[in-house]
Amino acid sequence: MPNGSFQVVKTFVKTLLIAYNINQNFTQFALITVAATAQAQFTLAASENGGVPALVDPVPYDGSNGQNMTAALTLLTSAYTQPSNGYRNDAQHIVIYITSNAEFTDGDPISQSNTIRRAGTWGIATLAYGILSGDSNNLIQLSGNYCSCYYHVGNPTDLNTNGINFLQSRTCFDGLLCAS
Repeated sequence: MPNGSFQVVKTFVKTLLIAYNINQNFTQFALITVAATAQAQFTLAASENGGVPALVDPVPYDGSNGQNMTAALTLLTSAYTQPSNGYRNDAQHIVIYITSNAEFTDGDPISQSNTIRRAGTWGIATLAYGILSGDSNNLIQLSGNYCSCYYHVGNPTDLNTNGINFLQSRTCFDGLLCAS
């Protein structure tokens, strides 16, 4: 994803989260960036007191080639499921994966995502942004072959209208969130 698109996505994330009551009792938010390496930016516990825009602002652009989704999912299941990092067993959890790259450069993240979704602890929704590199079917499979958990937006206007509507419809749901 080019740096300009990355900055648009960061602004989008901050805009998306305005609609949520982010604190330890309601919605929590964490962030992992995915490029050649997966990087933990902040955990669920970091968002417990709100202030998410301030957490998103310093997230750096990583222009490296690659989409190390297996490492990101491993990080999710190892660090982001720990109560010490803010994970709550009594809450629903969904991964929102925003990307312009549908090619994975490591392992088999689709099998890993199937295991995660079947466990019932996390659902996965994918939002493709801009000109998509690779086969969109990879992103649909990452979301469990649910076309309703995958959406492609082409430009910033579409992202900030239809992208927000798509993700809000996936997160404001009483039931399993994009899980098998």
